[in-house]
Amino acid sequence: MHNRKFFLSFQQRRQLKNLNISLSPRHYWGKVSACEQPIVIEESCIYPKSKYIWSMGSFSYSHSVLPNYATVGRYTSIAKGLEILGFQHPFERITASPVTYCDLFGVNEGRIETFASIEASKLNIGNDVWIGQNVTLKPGITISDGAIIAANAVVTKDVPPYTIVGGVPAKIIRYRFDKELIKKLVEFKWWQYSYLDFSGLCFENSAADFLESLYTKVSNKEIATFKARNITL
Repeated sequence: MHNRKFFLSFQQRRQLKNLNISLSPRHYWGKVSACEQPIVIEESCIYPKSKYIWSMGSFSYSHSVLPNYATVGRYTSIAKGLEILGFQHPFERITASPVTYCDLFGVNEGRIETFASIEASKLNIGNDVWIGQNVTLKPGITISDGAIIAANAVVTKDVPPYTIVGGVPAKIIRYRFDKELIKKLVEFKWWQYSYLDFSGLCFENSAADFLESLYTKVSNKEIATFKARNITL
């Protein structure tokens, strides 16, 4: 995937500020790097100090630099030290060395294969995800809604909704909630609503009680779906 490098216009910088999107001075005054496809950033989110920007939803933050092809949902928390693995070498061949598929040493021109240009085109991080410190992710995977990645984990496969994974390679440690509640959470998609509208709801209650109270308010039309303002770059 090709990158776009560009300076933010005065109008874009002003719009980002008005949307309460926290960027570093490097974003504002230096060239930023984004993927070739348009990215959408929702209001009220925080980026780390870096030249990279990616699509991110409201009320999410990242203390780590993500690849610019990543997408992050709402209410997601990403700690420091996140790393992305490089592409996998063809170990089924006689050698896993890149001499079989690219011109790394400038001596095998004409033998370059498409394999050598394979780059990850996605990294999907869902809503209400918590990624701990010093986690390593394989490009191309999906971390589903509600998942938690323990610190120092190496994640090489898709992570199911509301699972807690950890280890090298990462494996499921346990589920955050019982299967019935997870099914309700996935179907209801509580992150479609703004926490600023949760007046009268107690976050300290169990997830099941909170969800039931929120469902009642939504059914009574006391809370509407959050239509986040956004900017497309």
